[in-house]
Amino acid sequence: MNIFIYGGIREAVKRLIPVWESLGHRVTSNILKGDVQLAIIKIKAKTNFPTVLRLDGIYYDKGDDYMKRNASISKAHSKANAVIYQSFTSQRMCEKYLSKRQTNIYSVIHNGIDSSSWNNFKKHSGVNIVCCAKWRRPKRLPEIITVFDKFLKEVPDAKLHIIGQFLKGAKEIKHDNVIYHGKVNYEKMKRIYSIADMHIHLCKKDSCPSTVLESIASGVPVITTNACGGATEMCLLTDGCIIVSGEKESLEPDYIYRDEYNKIPSKVIDGIVSAMLKIVNSKSRVIIPTKLGVEYVGKKYLEIMERVI
Repeated sequence: MNIFIYGGIREAVKRLIPVWESLGHRVTSNILKGDVQLAIIKIKAKTNFPTVLRLDGIYYDKGDDYMKRNASISKAHSKANAVIYQSFTSQRMCEKYLSKRQTNIYSVIHNGIDSSSWNNFKKHSGVNIVCCAKWRRPKRLPEIITVFDKFLKEVPDAKLHIIGQFLKGAKEIKHDNVIYHGKVNYEKMKRIYSIADMHIHLCKKDSCPSTVLESIASGVPVITTNACGGATEMCLLTDGCIIVSGEKESLEPDYIYRDEYNKIPSKVIDGIVSAMLKIVNSKSRVIIPTKLGVEYVGKKYLEIMERVI
């Protein structure tokens, strides 16, 4: 099978290509040689063969014209011959906000990764917490630092490593125990993860954050809440990750850049700190589950593509 992909290939898809090639399939950018198109978020190329659409997150910010921003995604959702959703949260959000899916061929397939190049734990002194994102207000950095400050009362030598660039509604918060690494390449990210004791991810309704997957692949336990979408789902799949309950779950649009949306209930903050202390005391590590492994995910993509040919 020749898998046609138009334009750039995202890292989450690029990781699947060796699996496909090992099974005798080929990725091509030549529209004349394709048997099936794998489109990412939008359908940018019109072909004479079937299209499988892979979706992740959509827009739902009440402070923006989210329906207009979703228009091209919505059109693709209604026209695709098959749809792959990154998570069950992604599926529910897409079904709520986008035009109706016309096909009955669809599946939820979380992102996958090969942990062999990520899991490189190094012994170290102190406690290192990592958070990684393209930082916007909904990623909740101020709330993460609030949690971290409470944790410092119990573990005063801990360090919080913040990876990623700052974008809309986010900025550095000066703190003696916080290290800002900025945008890094994968090799530096792996080095930071190799000395990490835990990862905190608190963005609500997140589709399927790669940073969480990469932490799990590195053996780093992830702490999240019940309202964090794909992050919550990946943590449910992974023994040793911790999900703190108590947040309100909703698919409704909201003003996601406002403080009210991002506020964390005090009992949830206490629960996150307790989870952090549990990981510190147990010195636990995690093993990537089968359903997040690159071979499993690659084969699941092939199953959907083969169904539409």
